[in-house]
Amino acid sequence: MAQPLSFTGIVSLKDTTLTKDELYARGVLWVTSGTFKSPGDILKMSDKKTGIIQGSGSMHHQHIGGGVPGSYASGYITFNFKLYVKDSKYKYEFSDFVHHGVSEGYSYGLVNDGECNKKFWKKYYVQIRKTINTEVASMLKSLESFMNSGVNNNW
Repeated sequence: MAQPLSFTGIVSLKDTTLTKDELYARGVLWVTSGTFKSPGDILKMSDKKTGIIQGSGSMHHQHIGGGVPGSYASGYITFNFKLYVKDSKYKYEFSDFVHHGVSEGYSYGLVNDGECNKKFWKKYYVQIRKTINTEVASMLKSLESFMNSGVNNNW
């Protein structure tokens, strides 16, 4: 049975001298430095002691093709994220992806990790999943860069 779509991973860093506090600071900087640009993006919880950063975000979805019905499937996709840090490693979770079309009748809702489960939605669903995969891959690349390189203090 299909489950809600999510992306989870644990990354061990090559630099084993990086402390939980340093990675926490880098994680907060990653969230607040422009990674999440939509007005609804929020840092919901940030706890240095436990090393947890949690929030929500959104990404724009532009449906390509399909005429007028397809244009209604354009809109945005909301999601939640969590980042856990420990000495020299971090864990990320992106989950609860919900598609909101420009017209309520064209909102897919919660996106699952399986096949499209709504009649007449397959072509829209494929593009929604592609948007999510592309955007999450971009965010993970950015997160990796922040966690490995930190802050440039040479200014």
